[in-house]
Amino acid sequence: YPSPWDSSPIPTPAPFPSNGFRVSGIIPPSGNRQSPSGLNVQLNSPYSSLRNRFSNPALRNAFQPLPPSRVPFNGVSPPPRNSGSSIANIIGQTSMFDFTNGLDTFGNPLPSRLANVLSDDTHESPVTGKELDDLLANIRPDVDIPEHNRGVGPPGLKYPLYRHQEVALAWMKQMEEGTNKGGILADDMGLGKTISTLSLMLSNQSKSRPKTNLIIGPLSLIRQWEEELYKKTKLAHKFSVFVYHSKKTTTYELLKHDVVLTTYGTLAQELKRREKFIQENKDRNIDWNDKSCMAKFPLLHPEKAVFHRIILDEAQCIKNRNTQTAKACHSLRATYRWCLTGTPMMNGILELYSLLKFLRIRPYNAWEDFRQTFGTLFGQYGDPRSIAMNKLRALLKAIMLRRKKDSKLDGKPILQLPPKREHIVYAELSVDERDFYKQLEEKAQVVFSKYLREGSVGKNYSNILVLLLRLRQACCHPHLNLDVDDTAKPIANEEVEKLVKKLDATIVERIKGVEAFECPICYDAVQSPSFFVPCGHDSCQDCLSRIVD
Repeated sequence: YPSPWDSSPIPTPAPFPSNGFRVSGIIPPSGNRQSPSGLNVQLNSPYSSLRNRFSNPALRNAFQPLPPSRVPFNGVSPPPRNSGSSIANIIGQTSMFDFTNGLDTFGNPLPSRLANVLSDDTHESPVTGKELDDLLANIRPDVDIPEHNRGVGPPGLKYPLYRHQEVALAWMKQMEEGTNKGGILADDMGLGKTISTLSLMLSNQSKSRPKTNLIIGPLSLIRQWEEELYKKTKLAHKFSVFVYHSKKTTTYELLKHDVVLTTYGTLAQELKRREKFIQENKDRNIDWNDKSCMAKFPLLHPEKAVFHRIILDEAQCIKNRNTQTAKACHSLRATYRWCLTGTPMMNGILELYSLLKFLRIRPYNAWEDFRQTFGTLFGQYGDPRSIAMNKLRALLKAIMLRRKKDSKLDGKPILQLPPKREHIVYAELSVDERDFYKQLEEKAQVVFSKYLREGSVGKNYSNILVLLLRLRQACCHPHLNLDVDDTAKPIANEEVEKLVKKLDATIVERIKGVEAFECPICYDAVQSPSFFVPCGHDSCQDCLSRIVD
């Protein structure tokens, strides 16, 4: 094969198969350039994006050939420096480089100088909060639904729907009829995500098994769902509801009901039981039809637990893909899947992946495809930022409906609300209450000054939070501070080391083997957990403070 360093014209070069970069000797169409060597280089190739980066002096220098006094590259003489523009030279010299695998034309690794510059140049900053808000503001597939196709609420619903709720119902029905089999309803808080979903459950009921709608949410919302199902449906259309929390049941029992309500904590505990059961019986042939299996993990039974529809309320609870809660939700099986959340991406694009994996939106439910496509938006490598943003916008419009309270539908606000009026009322402390608060404040200042002098503010971080808590409690009522003892003695580093050395070796190995810590109380991801001695169990700082209090 001819060398790309050869400056002589080549009338009909053959395609080079090693890296798939196509070259031809015909006249280039619009959008192509001709290198000084006579090779027509396709600009829409995977490597053409590098042309936009040649304004970087470091990158341009990294591509320059060795001076004539040095040994030629792989025995091929470098081209003369006066053979046309520098960018054209670079294109001709590198047209057959495999930048994806870091190889030159002859299969040799690229020079480290070039590889480092390329690596730094392709790294883009993650998407900002404002860019994320602007992106979500345009996710309005409801405007594409004509008014005559929006329909009305189902006959089993007691109360009529608002216009934007009718649109949400029509959109959700379209999504279940399509290939996605679900999506993300991300309306702002107060716009009626619950009633819209209840309308969908009444409109699209299963005519065969499975018939069960599984609704998962925080414990505080489970009773609210139970009340909504009872109050908003007509007597002839009532659902049979089973609340699965802090009680024993079986898969068969759950699948008898129209609606099953459970919590994220219950689901996460089931996944732990199932993983432990599989680990203990890895050398046996497990009979999944055994009744004990259906009782141990009725929601996650690998063969029998299949639901008609799964609804995740406050779906941001699974934003961290590494937590037990998220993994348990990903393991559930159903025909239709829905995520209800007013904050689909609280901190960044990365949080969207866990929702996509639960919804099984291909190909982005596979981590490598998601990272390659959107990596530049959350600080990793992947497709160029502009392409990633366009793909993300198209993806969200295909799977998400989001309206805010000030959104408009058919040119009119979706909600006609009276103007908001704010009244600031200051609660004045009495003389005795102010004296009590002043004493607490002075005591807190003394303790904090001591930590400051010792340089132990970081080690006593939780103690400082307790001091602030006591001041807030004193503003509510002085009696909240009665019978409390916060005189915790700070522990020196030497004492901490002694406690750690007393831990059993198996406990240390267990802690070292944890990839991502998760609080067993609130099931949230924990970056720096607190460990209990001598058992070695961990929790987050907030839950630890509540236990201590």
